[in-house]
Amino acid sequence: MVSPAFSTNVAMLGSGEVHTTLFTRVVSGDLTNMASVIGYDTNGVGWLASDLAEVDVVSPELELSTTVYGGHDGGLSIPGGELVYATNGAPVTWSYVVSNRGDVAVNNVLLSDTNLVPVLSTNLGTVAPGQSISVYVEALTSGSASNRASIAGTVQEYLLVEAADGAEVVEISPSIELVKTISVPGGPEGVSFIYATNGTEVV
Repeated sequence: MVSPAFSTNVAMLGSGEVHTTLFTRVVSGDLTNMASVIGYDTNGVGWLASDLAEVDVVSPELELSTTVYGGHDGGLSIPGGELVYATNGAPVTWSYVVSNRGDVAVNNVLLSDTNLVPVLSTNLGTVAPGQSISVYVEALTSGSASNRASIAGTVQEYLLVEAADGAEVVEISPSIELVKTISVPGGPEGVSFIYATNGTEVV
């Protein structure tokens, strides 16, 4: 039963007439509530009716893990990492793992990543409690990219559940240069060879 209790006088209800009464309460757990109504006809005879309604308190929770890794392997290396360094045109794989960490199924779960070209938008349908779904997209590096994907779904068509996560690709332009010089500090017998290298540029 709800607490505090609710009671109201509807007054007269004519034949075929319907009366609707609304009230609100804050619940802290599952609840089965029975409501009753009693009225008297013109002969003073009492009429009683009752009905049940139930509240099922749920804890929906979606989790999204967005990662990336170098190469194309049909998603075999899922999950990747949060950061990958790659050269221009190098193959990378963006991966998305959607998990239901709650205690109720989430319906019409939509996975979106608007940073990809073309944009990723796919409906994963219903994700059951404890279920995980993996999605991957194979791409080629074209400049540094920071992708943030999102998911959204509904519980019983009215409760929205959302999550988001990101990963990053940093494009690099590696180069190595070798410089060889000769130093003759003390004459013909004091010859030294000097080698110097430079490193990698990140763009």
